[in-house]
Amino acid sequence: MSRITQGFIFSILGLFLLGLKSLYPKTLSWTDAVQIFAAGMIFYGLAVLLLSLIVGLGAAWGRTLSGRLAQDLLERVTWQVKRTATSRTSLKHPAGFAEAGDDEATERTRRDLQGLELVSDFRFLLETYATEKTGSSIIILIDELDKLSRAEALVDSVNDLKDLFHVPHVHFLVSVSTQALASFEQRALGSRDAFDSSFDTIVEMLPLTADESVSVIRSRAAGFPEQLSLLCHAWAGGNARDVIRGARQCVEIQRESPGNALAVEEIAAILLMRGARSLVERRLERSNPPQANHLVLLLDCLKEVEKCGAMPTQLGGLRSTVEGMPKELGDVAVVIGACLLLLSFASEDARRSGFSADATRVDRYEDVADLMRFVNAEETLRRQRLSRSLSLLPAS
Repeated sequence: MSRITQGFIFSILGLFLLGLKSLYPKTLSWTDAVQIFAAGMIFYGLAVLLLSLIVGLGAAWGRTLSGRLAQDLLERVTWQVKRTATSRTSLKHPAGFAEAGDDEATERTRRDLQGLELVSDFRFLLETYATEKTGSSIIILIDELDKLSRAEALVDSVNDLKDLFHVPHVHFLVSVSTQALASFEQRALGSRDAFDSSFDTIVEMLPLTADESVSVIRSRAAGFPEQLSLLCHAWAGGNARDVIRGARQCVEIQRESPGNALAVEEIAAILLMRGARSLVERRLERSNPPQANHLVLLLDCLKEVEKCGAMPTQLGGLRSTVEGMPKELGDVAVVIGACLLLLSFASEDARRSGFSADATRVDRYEDVADLMRFVNAEETLRRQRLSRSLSLLPAS
């Protein structure tokens, strides 16, 4: 029962009981008690009504027009509201017993969004808010466009955003990885053009350099080995998010072996093997039979490396498999080629007395990071770049 309904019912009952004394002044000896009780009911009912009004006015006073519009839009976007209310009041006379009841039910069901109506309402909300906040700007951040599975969905999303552009003092900041854009471009012509032509300014964020990646990891994890930092940089292709993710995985790998401090090359091998096997297994799930044969052979080579370690024989077999991959699996070949190079670096560094991040070694990791950026490049360029990197490997 709502407070307003409750207050209204008690007030009416109180007035009814007060009227009994004037109707039956002589026959009812208990009217004085009834009068006192009725006065209390009226006082309670009016107090509830007054409190409800104060709370309602306070809420309305504290909310701006844009706030009310936002709340209403959020409600309509999520729910289709159906409300039904049933009130029941009965009085028994002359015994003086009164019974009051009130039933209220709210039913909510999901609703389908109407695109044009939603865009229009949201645009009006932005215009209203911009008007209220004179001298301020609104920045709307949009991320996760990389998660769209179809290139057409990216184009449609960007085109839908255009309807909200050019509201004074309202700016949109949309982020999407260049890797995702390249992938979309391969699957549908014009997706990159649609993205580039929709915005006033396109800012390309350059990948981190090796020194920057080391600095980022060092600021988050004191004592993190520099060799692993360089490996995370190369394995991520300099992508800041993936550099941090790789470093976090290295920490988790060590935590999986409590009481046993793993060597740097052991952590590196586990990190690389997990990433490589995960990639191959995902591609195997959606590959046709000719591609599947190559992927199964590649998976066997990776298992052999895991079993025997990064020995020259195993690395040589993995290299031969990578070089024999068909062009349809060129992206997989690049990633496994990078894995092969980093395994070789880790094995070589383990045989030295200590790791020193001299310019030559840093350049080697930077070269692998550059190779990883060719994953979505045109096939001829991708193959040329992979061959150049693999030529740096020692003969098996």
